[in-house]
Amino acid sequence: MAAAPTGPADRHAFDAARFTELVESAGPGDWSRPSPVAEWTALDIVAHLVEWSRGLRTLLHRTG
Repeated sequence: MAAAPTGPADRHAFDAARFTELVESAGPGDWSRPSPVAEWTALDIVAHLVEWSRGLRTLLHRTG
């Protein structure tokens, strides 16, 4: 893997690409696996991160 970028936009793109790789590599049985968050599954974590980022993007577009 290449070295992580240092600028904020490049860092976000790097992290988003890695997140996408992880999500796309998950098999059907992976989604119901427990997560480090009590009572949450892997699917719950991914859904939370996706919804949170969409909400943040919406907020930033309204205030930017």
